[in-house]
Amino acid sequence: MGDRIALLKGGRLAQAGTAEEHYLRPVDLFAAGFFSELNLFDARVVNCRADTPVGQFAAPGHKDGDAVTVAVRLAGFDVAESGGEIEARVVSRRFLGVVGLLELAVPGAEEHVRARVRAGQLSPGVRDIWMNVRPSDVLVFERRRESA
Repeated sequence: MGDRIALLKGGRLAQAGTAEEHYLRPVDLFAAGFFSELNLFDARVVNCRADTPVGQFAAPGHKDGDAVTVAVRLAGFDVAESGGEIEARVVSRRFLGVVGLLELAVPGAEEHVRARVRAGQLSPGVRDIWMNVRPSDVLVFERRRESA
């Protein structure tokens, strides 16, 4: 067994390193998505920040006007029944043992936001909640281009 991983994309080396390096510092959206499930938001950089329906985030390495994709890991959300930055409505909830998978309607989001939270964190049947995003679980990349 080795302690380094070589991630290939289209037969080419995309990133090499330890599992921790891949997770904490993915080189692109492909690498980030390979090691964790993500919510994706398209944004433009203004004042060195990218504005999304789940918050405004620093966009290091990008200049004002750049088109970016903001990726938020499913585990990057803290949820509560009161006291948070972003309002959300629980659309669905799946119990997965120690965690629960939430599908959330968030104002301004085109698609439902998915969050993986500690089971039992919310009362059964609660619909309207608040959430915060941990900046350590947010990644900002150059916007992915669709193939023609």
